[in-house]
Amino acid sequence: MDNIQQIIEPLLKQIEEKEKEVLELKKAVNQVCVALKGDPRFKDTESTAGLIPDNIRPDQFFGQSLSYSVRKILEMRGTAMSAREIEEKLMIGGFDFPSDWKANQLKNLAITMAKNSAMIATLKSGNATYYGLLDWYPEKKKEREKKKNNSIKQNANEESSETETNPVVDENVTDIDETESQDA
Repeated sequence: MDNIQQIIEPLLKQIEEKEKEVLELKKAVNQVCVALKGDPRFKDTESTAGLIPDNIRPDQFFGQSLSYSVRKILEMRGTAMSAREIEEKLMIGGFDFPSDWKANQLKNLAITMAKNSAMIATLKSGNATYYGLLDWYPEKKKEREKKKNNSIKQNANEESSETETNPVVDENVTDIDETESQDA
């Protein structure tokens, strides 16, 4: 019987490794689908036990910032998540939500993540909204940088046109006509 166990054990490890590879491929396909505004192709990645480690400590996010905690959860998952899924993992990890969020905690979390466009990409898929790390979506990152650069250029143009139409007046310089009329 021990000989059989010795034979089976390496085979079981190979199966586990292959399942992880397949899961990673499924998650990658889902990410592409969501990024292209489609529905995720594989539903079974959500319920797979290995998707997020069950070893989130009950104090893992206590005292941590929201952005740090969300980043860690998304890194653990390796794919975009809904606000509800992120909220659940934050609560499991002991994140201390602001007390004024209690009535609309999920809504406030979603709004805060959507506003944090420097780190988080907001992905729409039908009626569903997912949040992923911006680094995972190079096209979204380029789009954000382009908007940022256009905004900087627009602000610079507005500032230069304001200086052209409103010249700076030095109050210490008197008008020539004014001095001449005082001398007379």
